[in-house]
Amino acid sequence: LCDICDCGDGRYAILASHPNNGRTMTDDINTDYFSGLRDGETIHHVWRRNPWTMAKLYFISLILTLIVFGIFSAFGASLATSVAIGLWLVIVPAMLGYAWYMWRQNAYVLTNERLIDITQAHPFNRAVAEIPMDIIQDVTYEVRGPVQLALNYGSVIVQTASYTEITMNAMTDPQVVQQALLKAAKQFRKDNNITP
Repeated sequence: LCDICDCGDGRYAILASHPNNGRTMTDDINTDYFSGLRDGETIHHVWRRNPWTMAKLYFISLILTLIVFGIFSAFGASLATSVAIGLWLVIVPAMLGYAWYMWRQNAYVLTNERLIDITQAHPFNRAVAEIPMDIIQDVTYEVRGPVQLALNYGSVIVQTASYTEITMNAMTDPQVVQQALLKAAKQFRKDNNITP
């Protein structure tokens, strides 16, 4: 599902083809942002939440846009319209930019040695958790409700031998993510002669 290309400038290009529609999406990983790769460690997959999880914000932006048009229709070119447009030009791009930044900074990175959960709660709060491949015991997924079912996204739960878990929320194609994790864990055990 993914091909990794070293760009040579500290970035990796990940070409991930979507199995359902054949599209290809490129995702750059800046190793300055994601530092900490070990010697011989390679990135296999990078997953982010499904973009539909930001639908509420898109809806709010649409409502604010309609309000500005409503003010323009009611008052024409006036001070109220100018204020509304000015506020719209500040608020809507700031909201969308913040949402994109937060979506972009939250990621799950699968390497040949571990699964890394990068959680950006807000611009000044980042938490990073990892699970080594050798302690992954079980990977399950669940799709809840008609919206997730229709848009093909859900949660992937990775459980370890020490009863800790990472829940990967809102993953597109959760079954594909689950199978990639199970395959990586199996390959790690095989390469390192570890019996399950």
